[in-house]
Formats: sequence, structure tokens, C-alpha cells
Amino acid sequence: MNIKILGSGCHNCIALETAVADVLAELGAKDVVVERIDDVHGIRRYMPEDEVPGLVLNGILVSTATVPDKDTLKQWLGSALRYEQPRTLDDYLRESDFSFWSAGKHKVMPAAFFDLYRKGEAVLLDVRAEEELRFLTLPFALHIPIHELPDRLDEVPRDKLVAVFCSGGDRAAVAYAYLRGKGFDNVRIFKGGYAELAAEILPGKLRQRFGA
Repeated sequence: MNIKILGSGCHNCIALETAVADVLAELGAKDVVVERIDDVHGIRRYMPEDEVPGLVLNGILVSTATVPDKDTLKQWLGSALRYEQPRTLDDYLRESDFSFWSAGKHKVMPAAFFDLYRKGEAVLLDVRAEEELRFLTLPFALHIPIHELPDRLDEVPRDKLVAVFCSGGDRAAVAYAYLRGKGFDNVRIFKGGYAELAAEILPGKLRQRFGA
């Protein structure tokens, strides 16, 4: 995680830098880079000139000309750290013992997914290639080809269950592991391919779930 403090060496910038360092120490944050940018041209890359100095977390402005109080700063930085410093793949693998796999915590059954989807609590992440969509599209799904996932990660919601889908399961498994490594805790592999998906969108099932 990178924290950029923008300004021109003014008192507020220095005070903000000190406050950030103190709060990070209290939070026990590690591997956090704090950088002060005194170049006015660098400042303008992040925010309008009349809004400096400010605090930017990975390019996101969270405060402007005033130095926030310590409690507010702690809340902001704490939230940012939890969001921007997900567990690593090493952490994920250490947690994936027999109880994890045997309980099926890595997958979601099609019926269970659609029940959650009906309530607005789940999204189907379709990681198939564009070439495959020429023959079968899923308008209700979020389509991000697996090779585009690193560059479009911010499109994947963190407030819903993400069920990863592909035609055979291989790409879904890879995307699942990638998302877990990026801190997506509520992600599952959609259990099944075309046949299992189609079985849940038959007319009778749609009428039962959605009143269609």
C-alpha cells in the first residue's frame, strides 16, 4: 500500500505526514510506503490546485486542506489498510486444509447461487473469452475474460458473493484463487458448466424464483 501526502512543504503537509506515521504505528501497519510530494506538478496529477494539501491512498483522495483529527485519520487508514492489504496466496493456502475443502467452502451450487442472486446478494462472474460469447451470452452475468481480470479488478464487487463461472471449471478455479489472493473472501466457484447453469434457468425454475 502506498500513501501519498501532497503539498508544497507547508505546515499542514508536515503535520499530516507526522499524524499518518503515528497512526500507522498504532495500527501496527507494515509494508506501507509514505511519500510526500512537494512538486506542484505532481500535486495536480491527483487533485485540483485549490484542494491541496491532501492525503491520497493509492490515488484516492480522502482528505483535503485540513488535517483530520487522530480518530478520523485512524478510521480512514484502518479501513484503507483492511481494503488494500488483503491476505496473500500463502495465507489462503495455509487456511485451505481438509476441513475447508471437505466442507465445500470453495464452491457454490447452482441452485444456491440463484437463490442469492434473486435477493441481490450474488453476482455471476463469467470469465469466458469474447470468442465464446459469440455463441452464448449471459446477460445477467458480469463478463470479464480471465486475462483481463487483473486490469478490471475494481469492477468485481466486494459486497456480494462472487460466483466464478466458465465452461469447464478450469478458468473458474484459477480466477477463484486469484481473487482470494486479492482479498475477496466471499468468492466461490460456480459448481458446474453449461448444463448445470441451463438447468436453473428453465421456465419452471424462473417462475418459481422470479415470478416470471
